[in-house]
Amino acid sequence: MQKIQRYYRIWREYYRFASSLTLIMCAFGTLHGLLTGRPFEALILLMLAAFEINVSFDNAAVNATCVKQLSEQWQQYFLRWGILIATFGMRLAVPIAAVSIGGRINPVKAASLAVTDQHQYGAYLALAQRPVMVFGGVFLLQIFTSFIFDADAKNGVAWFVRLESRLERVGERFNPVRLAFVAALVAVVVTATVRSDHLVAGISGGQTALACDVAEAAGVTKPVLYQHFGSKRELYLELLEDVGRQLGNRIAEATAQAGGPHEQVEKGFIAYFTFVAEHRSSYQLLFGGGSRRDAEFADAVRRVEEHLASSIAELIDADIDADHRRTLAFGLVGMAEGTSRLRVADDVDIDAKLLARQVADLAWAGLRSVHRV
Repeated sequence: MQKIQRYYRIWREYYRFASSLTLIMCAFGTLHGLLTGRPFEALILLMLAAFEINVSFDNAAVNATCVKQLSEQWQQYFLRWGILIATFGMRLAVPIAAVSIGGRINPVKAASLAVTDQHQYGAYLALAQRPVMVFGGVFLLQIFTSFIFDADAKNGVAWFVRLESRLERVGERFNPVRLAFVAALVAVVVTATVRSDHLVAGISGGQTALACDVAEAAGVTKPVLYQHFGSKRELYLELLEDVGRQLGNRIAEATAQAGGPHEQVEKGFIAYFTFVAEHRSSYQLLFGGGSRRDAEFADAVRRVEEHLASSIAELIDADIDADHRRTLAFGLVGMAEGTSRLRVADDVDIDAKLLARQVADLAWAGLRSVHRV
């Protein structure tokens, strides 16, 4: 009973605020996940919270051993700045920096994506996966090898007595820190040499694609891709068709809300260019040069164009035959596609409404003069 009271006093004096805040935030996140129909995300939140608490206590035990050897002034520095760096630096700033460097975007955009667009943030994080994994793996390897070779670090605790005693003799002969550094260096070289996460997309022109590039275009992470597709070609074809469906749905929804033929033309182009502006990588996947160099992929792109043209042909109100109507519809699709590819190639921001007005004026001027020939 006395031991329980002692622990309670310690909790009340040192951990009451932190543990109470943690429980409140976990309860809020769990409730939000359940109310929005995402129980799996609520479960992930609880698992991460439990993991973080466990690791934090483990780190606290190690840190206490080191901090007690410091002077009182440096102990205060550690509590003030060390915990701040560990909490906000490693948990917040470093992941955003990794996404910024790996995805080659500015840190402000990376921070914004972390809050507003989890799928795109995950895609950029996948681009940074290798350096992040190398950094974490090398750090853990250094700790492990330093522990294995250094008898003083183990305080008489050994898992494999015979093996560790021999490694300790090596550590007595060579500096354990240097051995750990050499092991880490070898790991980095091997990781850089063996590019294990490259996936050949199967495009016959010799083009290859990283799995993370495909994941970025799809708005998901690589493990999700691996779970659902039997081959890389199957994955690529499904992505082409899915992007085409999204684009077609955008245009259909926009034109359905229009009040007349002229507004249909303008709203259709606005929907097209808005999709390109918001999903540039998806559009490049669909209409990039690589898709055209493979017969099967090119057929998939042609099916998308055919679907778009068929939808547009139904909206053309003119006294012309079906083949003439189909030809004009393909011309409108070509105008939108050519304009979009130009803007994407120039790597400039796309003002969808301005671009749509410019192209729609040209298209409408032509459609008004259409007649049977």
